[in-house]
Amino acid sequence: MVKRRTAIGMLLASCTAVAGCADFANTRNFAAVGTVLGAGAGVAIGAATGHVTEGVLIGAGLGGLGGGLAGSQMENYQRKKVERELLQGVQQDMLSVADPIAGKGPGRWEIARRPKWVDTSQKRRVWVEEKVVDGKLIPAHFEERVIPAGYWVEEEEKVWIEEPRAGASRAP
Repeated sequence: MVKRRTAIGMLLASCTAVAGCADFANTRNFAAVGTVLGAGAGVAIGAATGHVTEGVLIGAGLGGLGGGLAGSQMENYQRKKVERELLQGVQQDMLSVADPIAGKGPGRWEIARRPKWVDTSQKRRVWVEEKVVDGKLIPAHFEERVIPAGYWVEEEEKVWIEEPRAGASRAP
């Protein structure tokens, strides 16, 4: 009985030490520490009921699940906190940016659409058959050639169109 209590005490002390030194940086660490603590609790409960093995297995399983859930919640909280801070920073930047049309005359915003070529050309190795050029025999070989390809897209840009002021004459 004394040996059992000593073993339980040592196991609980080691579980406490592991929990105190753990770096709770992610869900995996939370789950590992939860498994160790659950196994320790399972030993204590199993020793009291006479079913140590079952107590360790059940305690480790429940501890791992609980630790994993706690770690997941902590990661979600941290992620949301970072997102909030970024959003607040962007909103502050938007409020501090000067008015883009300040100092410009009367006008309006328009969307200008411009075509833009998107080049998707690729270099390929091509087999060139043997041929005669200017009386010289050129043996068959590979050549690097650019295979032209691409497509047009319509790009949109917001543009300030300044309207002429009333009474202002246009110079030719």
